[in-house]
Amino acid sequence: MTLQNLAGISIARSNKTFVIPDSDGKGGGIAETSDPILVKAIHKLTSVRKHTAGAVTLLLRKFYKQDMKECCVFVLMHFLTLTVQLP
Repeated sequence: MTLQNLAGISIARSNKTFVIPDSDGKGGGIAETSDPILVKAIHKLTSVRKHTAGAVTLLLRKFYKQDMKECCVFVLMHFLTLTVQLP
């Protein structure tokens, strides 16, 4: 499990997002008590368990790949700069 996934689970647990409502239907977390239309829209945008990933998930994956490329270039350039400066 990635650190990003662990952080997401930790945050959801600490802010009680997925707490089940009591028998009166009160006291539940936002994920359990939200409007079903909103929940369905969020699942559609962020879903990774279905046939295709959601739009938000695809966007995050694209940015992650670009970020990793830029990070590698930065590290390589920094390494080359250090090796050129060494006597």
